[in-house]
Amino acid sequence: MDAPSSPRSTGTGRWIIVWIITLASILAAAGLLALPFNTLGTLNLRAGEPASQDILAPRSVSFTSDIQTSAARAAAAAAVPDIYDPPDGNAARQQVQILRDALAYVETVRADESASADQQHADLLALRDTPLTTETADLILGLDSARWAVVRNEALAVLGQVMRSPVRADQLADVRRSLPLRVSVDLSEAQTQAVIALVSPLIVPNSFYNEGATRAAREAAAQAVEPVGKQIVRGQAILTRGRVVTEEDLETLRALGLLQPDFNWQQTVSAALAVLLTGGLVVLYSRRFHPEVGRDPKLVLLMGLFFNSFLLM
Repeated sequence: MDAPSSPRSTGTGRWIIVWIITLASILAAAGLLALPFNTLGTLNLRAGEPASQDILAPRSVSFTSDIQTSAARAAAAAAVPDIYDPPDGNAARQQVQILRDALAYVETVRADESASADQQHADLLALRDTPLTTETADLILGLDSARWAVVRNEALAVLGQVMRSPVRADQLADVRRSLPLRVSVDLSEAQTQAVIALVSPLIVPNSFYNEGATRAAREAAAQAVEPVGKQIVRGQAILTRGRVVTEEDLETLRALGLLQPDFNWQQTVSAALAVLLTGGLVVLYSRRFHPEVGRDPKLVLLMGLFFNSFLLM
């Protein structure tokens, strides 16, 4: 005859069954929390893809459109022009002084009676700060003292006028092209050409782009734009079949609770770990204060089924 099983072996088998049921219940609870039940009844759409069905708003909703707000703020910022610093007075004084030195040099060359015409011509072409062409050098040497004096005074006046106004790097060519309009109409064509030749090389940028001020002004303009609200009424068509889905459509569907949320694995893992930790604490509590519960596999199974059914519902 087979010997009857000892109470010790029976108790050990019961504890194994209890632990298996407990672990299975805890794992089932963790799995239930990890399942994406929050996606039931929602739509899985992506921007740039055509809608597969007509979608109507199931209820009325008002919300702040982040997309429209961002677009409005971007437009307000883009409307702010670039900000440049005021004209640099030191640049104007520096360039006028360079012109004075160049004019003094031209005066010296014109007054040098011991130099030949070719030597005077070569000396003028050697001028560095206001480089002259051969035609301009001949024109300046051909002026009499009175007409040259007019050219000298007019050149200083025109350069001072130009350099007192803002001159940006991107405006340099336009400012130089406008020089004939700044020269007095009382001057002859030859005198006007001489003034332009002397002044044009000395016009330099005196107003520079201020990145910090521009950025601050654009940020202020963007922040001044109020959030853009959007209202959807019940039955309104959000999407029609075949129409390409936009980010704004997705925003509206999300506000209506119709868009399937993105899977958040961190949240899912946290929930599962929380269940495992809670289940472990419940087991330790039961063993410490209610050991009779853990001796009955049926009772443990019933508790596990009850807990997971409640969690599932």
